[in-house]
Amino acid sequence: MKFYTTYTDGELVRMLRQGDRAAFTEVYNRFGKSYFTWLVRSWKMLGKRKISYRIYS
Repeated sequence: MKFYTTYTDGELVRMLRQGDRAAFTEVYNRFGKSYFTWLVRSWKMLGKRKISYRIYS
């Protein structure tokens, strides 16, 4: 079993590019909460219309 917690961010990105799903899970575990927090703050600051445009365009 690979322990993805020991890999650097760069190594995880390289594995993601190769389609490694477990690497995706580790990246999500590391950054998911902070990304979601950033998204919510941006949503409030920019307004729903502007952030929706940036996400879906």
